[in-house]
Amino acid sequence: PSDSMYYGLLPMFRKYATALTENELSMNIATIVLRLQALISASDDNTKKSAEKYLNDIISGKLGIIAENQFLDNSLKVTPYATTGAHTTIQNIIELEQYLRATWYNDLGLNANYNMKRESINSNESQLNNDALLPLVDNMLKCRQDGFKRVNEKYGTNITVSLNSSWESNANAINETLSAEGEEKDNDGIQNAE
Repeated sequence: PSDSMYYGLLPMFRKYATALTENELSMNIATIVLRLQALISASDDNTKKSAEKYLNDIISGKLGIIAENQFLDNSLKVTPYATTGAHTTIQNIIELEQYLRATWYNDLGLNANYNMKRESINSNESQLNNDALLPLVDNMLKCRQDGFKRVNEKYGTNITVSLNSSWESNANAINETLSAEGEEKDNDGIQNAE
């Protein structure tokens, strides 16, 4: 098994990839909506077609051009479009993108900060999720080690499995941090006892 729950990584990847795709679509729609400065209503089919062409030109990034006076005289109404919330929406979409990416990395055991404070964070805040990073990776490693132990017993081989690259570096950094924190707590206890 990939892990003790027989879950695997594909469901997790599907979940985050789908959420990120939805977020990208929302960003695209919000960006297009920012191009609109007014809502247009038309009273007849010709005006409606002209208005649709105008909007399609805007969506395509072209400047819209209207060539008829009738279009502007009676059959077209333009209402200013309130875009005050659009910037907040885009900010929220950007923050969601950061959160989804960071959570995906964290679920894989890689440290990615998703603290959404709009000011600087201190080192304690940046290390808040260190304790929760490696359970899945550790579990997957143990499953592989157990599996290769059985393979080695059955076939007389000597196959070993260990963490590699970012996961090994991250595990070492977390272990060092936890050891240092443990020593600080022990020293505090000794000083308090004196």
